[in-house]
Amino acid sequence: MYSIDKPTMGGRNLSIEDIILYRLFEEKALTKGELVSLTKCKSYSCIKKTIENMESKGYVYGRRVDNVTYYYLTANGVYEFEYRFNTYSYMYYHAIFPKIMYNEDNVSRFLKNRFYRFYMTGEWDSETLVNQYLEWCESNSLDPYIHISKKLKLE
Repeated sequence: MYSIDKPTMGGRNLSIEDIILYRLFEEKALTKGELVSLTKCKSYSCIKKTIENMESKGYVYGRRVDNVTYYYLTANGVYEFEYRFNTYSYMYYHAIFPKIMYNEDNVSRFLKNRFYRFYMTGEWDSETLVNQYLEWCESNSLDPYIHISKKLKLE
């Protein structure tokens, strides 16, 4: 099983968006001003434009606290973070579930949930992940399995 750990940034040529994803994963909440000082983008307008783009993708959201806006990762942002920074683990977990006839759409939603839970709590239990998936499906009234008869066939 692959682990889901916070990766290191060292030696990578990262975009401003990548750096923001990484820093928000690391710090949990940052202002635009803090992001300016933590990225290679040294202008406030660059950060503002990148954050607006990331908000439109659903990766981050801003919350005002005492007249200061703090930015946080959303579940979509954490899912994207895992794809970009833990690609092997991301691909491994997406690959093992369909091999055992689990519904790929449900698996993606489940993993998004678990990646976000890891982001919030720092806990990842790969040993019981399949059981967690089955419990998650049951608690959300979802069928965990693929039904061949329901698949569309291309002709």
